[in-house]
Amino acid sequence: MTRIEDLIIKSVYGKSTPEEKAELKQWIDADPKHKVFIETRMTPEAIQAGIIKLWDKEGIRIKQELAREMESIRHNRLLKKRLSKNRKAGHCRTITGPGK
Repeated sequence: MTRIEDLIIKSVYGKSTPEEKAELKQWIDADPKHKVFIETRMTPEAIQAGIIKLWDKEGIRIKQELAREMESIRHNRLLKKRLSKNRKAGHCRTITGPGK
């Protein structure tokens, strides 16, 4: 994320310090295109659309990560269950060996 993106996000959420507000204003005033960008892209509708788009993108990634984690948990549970059955059936020996 660039410095300007960070300043814009802080501004949108009302978390800017006075220095950050001044820095963002200086950037906006430096180029008429910056002002147009802020006026057209920083409307509540545009921000909402951006959040939805980001969630759609990140939501997919998050769901994939959760699916991998759940598969790992299922796999670990299955291994523990098999190990427990093998121990109960006497298929596993202790390190000291049988009968000791």
